[in-house]
Amino acid sequence: MPDNPYEPPAAILHDSGDTTRTPASPGGIRRLTYWISVIVLVIGLLALIKANPAAAGSGGAVAFWIVNMVPAFPRLKNIGMNPWLSLAIIIPIVNLFIIFRCLAYQENYQSEGKLDRMGETLIAAVILVVALIVFLAIFEAWSPIWLR
Repeated sequence: MPDNPYEPPAAILHDSGDTTRTPASPGGIRRLTYWISVIVLVIGLLALIKANPAAAGSGGAVAFWIVNMVPAFPRLKNIGMNPWLSLAIIIPIVNLFIIFRCLAYQENYQSEGKLDRMGETLIAAVILVVALIVFLAIFEAWSPIWLR
């Protein structure tokens, strides 16, 4: 029986034994969800343009920006970057860097500062695809007229 009846009970503390802490998830969407959402939105946009070819003008460009901005906002949050950077997708060369980061970087990249194996693989795949497109464009431009 405690000496003072008005004294609060003492807490019983237990040692959990686990001292490692994992960083909290910053929220947002992960890499696969970003890929799927962009693919679905681009397919929807292409279907809309096919149904109404007049939408392929400047309205199509605005729709493409919006299609990339919508999933980029939560994805940048997941990476650990400022999600409002998704508005910079409107700026021509900057949009490539932002979309590239959204495609390749893993969760909490800003705090870790190192890519995982999947991110390195995705970067290599993107570089190979871009190199192939550039090679094919150069080959098509320099090919003789009878090969076209």
